[in-house]
Amino acid sequence: MVLSMDTWVTSLDQMSAQLAEGDDIANYAVNSDGFVIEDGTEGTPTEKPIKLRDANGDFAFVEIGNGRPDWTAGISNTVSYKGLSAYVLVDIKSGGDVYNRKSQWLTRDSRNGIMDQTGKPEAEKKSIWLLSRLLRC
Repeated sequence: MVLSMDTWVTSLDQMSAQLAEGDDIANYAVNSDGFVIEDGTEGTPTEKPIKLRDANGDFAFVEIGNGRPDWTAGISNTVSYKGLSAYVLVDIKSGGDVYNRKSQWLTRDSRNGIMDQTGKPEAEKKSIWLLSRLLRC
C-alpha cells in the first residue's frame, strides 16, 4: 500500500521556484511548524500553508509512505509425538511504513491530542482548520 497526498512548501527556496509572476518572496515566511505561509498570518485564523507545485504548475502529489516491506521471511514446522501435534510458525518482515488510521480519524474529528493548543504561546497557536488540513491524508 503506497500512501500519497498533496504536500506543503517548507522553504523559501521552494517558494521562490513557484512564485506567480509579479509576486515577491518577501510576502512569505516560514512558520513555527516549518511550513511556508503568507507573511504576517502566523497565529491567526487566516494562516494557511502553501501547497507545493510541480514543474507543470500543478499541485505536487507525492508519496508519503509505503506499507510494503523490504523483505519477508517465514518458517513453519509441525511436530507430532504420541498423538499430540504442535504447529509453530515464525513470520518476520523488515521495512515498510506504519499508517496510523486512528490518529488520522481523530484529527479529522478534531479529537487528536496533537491538536490541543493549551499551554502554547499565543504566537505559536494554530487554528483547528490549519491543523486539520496539515494532518489529514
